Amino acid sequence: MALKEVTKFLVMPPAGTDEIDGRFKKHLRDEFPGCEFEVAQIPPLASEEFQVLPVMGKVSGKDAAMYEKPEKWFLDDIVSVCRRFEVSKDKRKAS
Repeated sequence: MALKEVTKFLVMPPAGTDEIDGRFKKHLRDEFPGCEFEVAQIPPLASEEFQVLPVMGKVSGKDAAMYEKPEKWFLDDIVSVCRRFEVSKDKRKAS
């Protein structure tokens, strides 16, 4: 059974980051077409850096599936794109 490719990711911004608006998700989707991103407004893992977790499966009856783990370089690319989203105290904007 071939595993499906991961297309959904949870992005956790650095601790203390103000709320991120929809432009951040658009910034990510523009760089990674075909991928979906959810942003944890209150990251469960405190860090000074962006963190990206792939959603590697789903459990729901006949739609249950496991996905292939993405390569580390791909997750690193997502983090790099997150960093390019300029930080400011009031809002974040794409640079």
